[in-house]
Amino acid sequence: MINARTDAFLRRVGTPAEQLAASVERGNRYLDAGADCVYPLGTGDPTTIEKLVQAIDGPVNVARGVHSPVALAELASLGVARVTFGPSLQRHVYSWFEAEALPSLLA
Repeated sequence: MINARTDAFLRRVGTPAEQLAASVERGNRYLDAGADCVYPLGTGDPTTIEKLVQAIDGPVNVARGVHSPVALAELASLGVARVTFGPSLQRHVYSWFEAEALPSLLA
């Protein structure tokens, strides 16, 4: 599977409208070139996510961290095809382990 990443939101290139336009344009070019999914990294705003899903001519992947404001069910209702947790879930578990479990194991 080729998950084509766009970074306009992540790098904050231009205005929010320009970031959206760049992500859509690049995402659709990636799909035309054979990508299976588009990954516009760096946005967690439901309205923007919905616009991306509507304007990109294929599946959209969204990153979701442990503290993301958008629930999985809401992402599904927006039409998101794939959710990536990246390292945030792992970092959260490590932090919990260091704070809660490790001290009792070493006591």
